This record gives sequence, C-alpha cells and structure tokens, in this order.
Amino acid sequence: MGQAPGSRHSPSGPKRPDPAQLARLAWDFASAARALGADTEAILTAVRKALD
Repeated sequence: MGQAPGSRHSPSGPKRPDPAQLARLAWDFASAARALGADTEAILTAVRKALD
C-alpha cells in the first residue's frame, strides 16, 4: 500500500527528531516559563501534564 497524500513520513519510515533541536525547544520553553515566574518543579509539572 502507498502512503496517504500529504504524509510527512519518508518511504524509509518516520524521521527521528534531532536531539539538538529538541534540546533547544526545551530550553526556549523553560526560558519563557521562567520569565513568567515558574520554577523548575512548575516547568516539569507542565511538561508532564502536556505529555499525558
């Protein structure tokens, strides 16, 4: 079977995320959260809730 139109996966399978890009996204999020007054525990709680 072929891929659905608009599929973002290559024929060889899904692309793995770039660890450096993920780290940068996490850093950006944490930085913005800290600017709002969040501490480390609040940031981790928010991330855990987002993953549920």
